[in-house]
Amino acid sequence: MDQILQWFEANAGKIIFLLVAIVAALLITKGLARVMRKVLDRTDMPSASIFINIMRVLVWILAASIVLQPVFGISPTTLMTALGVGGIAVSLGLKDTVANVISGFGLMLGKVIQPGDLVSVAGTAGVVKDITWRQTVVRERNGNET
Repeated sequence: MDQILQWFEANAGKIIFLLVAIVAALLITKGLARVMRKVLDRTDMPSASIFINIMRVLVWILAASIVLQPVFGISPTTLMTALGVGGIAVSLGLKDTVANVISGFGLMLGKVIQPGDLVSVAGTAGVVKDITWRQTVVRERNGNET
């Protein structure tokens, strides 16, 4: 029991710093999500919630990088370098998927095509039913969705 109390006394500052960082990250993500939702609801952008999720991930990454050195003694630059190298490896493996996602963002943001538009792609004609960041759903004349 004495060891637990000694450990807690020695690490109380780190624990408090960690808890404050977690609470701050929660409050920041909730506040930014509320603001972003209001702004994105004014647009006709389908699947706008993806931007809110990206913001949440970025806030938590920032909070984790702030906490790493003082609480865990891990240099954030070393971790970010390792994550960067890992990210490059993953992106090379997923380059086609990443290209499709970026194209989906381009279609959503540029409003090149919108639901209800008539399109013809690779000999298949139909009406655009939905556009997401990952795919575009087209309903063919015979009722099939591709």
